[in-house]
Amino acid sequence: MSEIKGGLIANPTVIQPAPSRQADRTPLVLIHDGSGLIFSYFWLGPLGRAVYGISNPNFETGGEREGGLPQMAQDYIPLIKSVVPSGKVLLGGWSLGGLLALEIAHLLAKDSDLNASGILLLDSAYPKFASEVKTRDHFDRAPSSSNAALGAQVQAAFSSARRMIDEWKPPTWGDKDTFPPPAILLKATDYVLGQGDEVATVDIARQTQRLGWDEYEHKFIRVVLNISGHHFNIFAEDKVQELTRKVMMACTMLETQS
Repeated sequence: MSEIKGGLIANPTVIQPAPSRQADRTPLVLIHDGSGLIFSYFWLGPLGRAVYGISNPNFETGGEREGGLPQMAQDYIPLIKSVVPSGKVLLGGWSLGGLLALEIAHLLAKDSDLNASGILLLDSAYPKFASEVKTRDHFDRAPSSSNAALGAQVQAAFSSARRMIDEWKPPTWGDKDTFPPPAILLKATDYVLGQGDEVATVDIARQTQRLGWDEYEHKFIRVVLNISGHHFNIFAEDKVQELTRKVMMACTMLETQS
C-alpha cells in the first residue's frame, strides 16, 4: 500500500498498477465517498487497468470546502493530472464520489490535455430528486472507525458532505457541441432501512431506474447495472466479487464508447 501521510494514504494513490500487458487501457480515477476516504476501493479485485484514488485532503479538518463541490472538483484536477497528465481518463466514485466525478468531467470539458471519456457512478443518486418520502441520514462508520477519533472524523466528513450536497447545483453543459461524457450507473438493489414510511436519504430515488437522474437536464447515463446489497454494503466481502465484475464491465463499455 502507498505511503501513509498524516494518517491518510498519500494523495493521489495507486490502488491498482497497470498490468504490464494492459498498459494501454484507459486509467480509472476513483474519487472518495462522503467519508473523504478511499479505503473501500482497495477491496476491489483486479480491474485490468491502472486505478488511482483521490481522498479528501481536508479530511482531518472536517472535509468541507468554502466553494462546495465545484471547488473540491477544481482542487482535484491537479491531483488527477499528477498521475494522468494527458490523454483519456475514466472518472468514478461511490456515492458523493460520483457527483464529484461529474463535476470534474465538466471542468475537464474545457481542458486541452486531459479528456474525461466516461463516468462510473457507484450507487450515486441524483440528490435533487423531488420526493415527498420522509428520509433520514444513515451513515455506517468506516471499518477502521473502532478508533474513536477516526470515527468522529468520518462522521464530521459525512455531515460536511451532506451540507455541500444540499447546496450543490449540478453542472450544466451550455455549449451545444459539448455534452457530458457517457456514464454507467451501478445501482444497489436493496434499501438500507427497508421500504417503509421512512427511508435512508441515499434511497430517496431507489425505486427509479436511474436513481433519479432522469430529472437531470442532461441524459448521460447510457447503462444501469444492478449490484447486490444496499448502499452501504456493496463493498462487503460477500458482494465485492460481483461489484468488481460489474465495475470491470462498465469500464470496458465506457472505453469502447469513447
